[in-house]
Amino acid sequence: ENFPKSLLWLLSFLASSKKLGKSSFFRLSLLSYWVLVILVCLPISLFLTRWIYGFAREIKLEGFDTKDRNRKRRVIIARKFFHLVAIFLFSPITLLDPDLMTISYAIAVALLMVVELVRLCSSDVGESNRSKDKNYHSNYWSMNSFYTAFLDEKDSAAAQGGLAITHMALIIGCAFPLWVHQLLEYDSKTN
Repeated sequence: ENFPKSLLWLLSFLASSKKLGKSSFFRLSLLSYWVLVILVCLPISLFLTRWIYGFAREIKLEGFDTKDRNRKRRVIIARKFFHLVAIFLFSPITLLDPDLMTISYAIAVALLMVVELVRLCSSDVGESNRSKDKNYHSNYWSMNSFYTAFLDEKDSAAAQGGLAITHMALIIGCAFPLWVHQLLEYDSKTN
């Protein structure tokens, strides 16, 4: 009884696939597919971060040259990798279970907003540490340095400690056609 109703609904939704004519483990197998893709792509993402920075041991974000042509090429290639990951994550599930994909997009956007808020708050803490300690260097594995590695001119505000929206825009751009399709489908069923 103390368990949140929204989580109970989510668990019930994940366990039921009767509408699809599949077994009750169908959605759980789709989730395991996502876990597999993420486990394969995460080490590549971490490698790409180091590759963009030129395999530097210490990263000084405030002195990082965003006009460097080699870095720009590496950022473009790395960002295309994330587009490929999005195709691997979203396309099969959209075809097999659009309802699961619809709720997954909404959860992903919400989680990205939370991650971005944490990144912004942690970068504020980092700024105060930098001002106190002249020898302060950003931690390579920090969320802010990971995000900063993939920034380009579209996210110039994020490089200055502001909001990065391109990752959220990618998810929303993928989700929007499905959301509109499902709204129109629902509307046609109710009329």
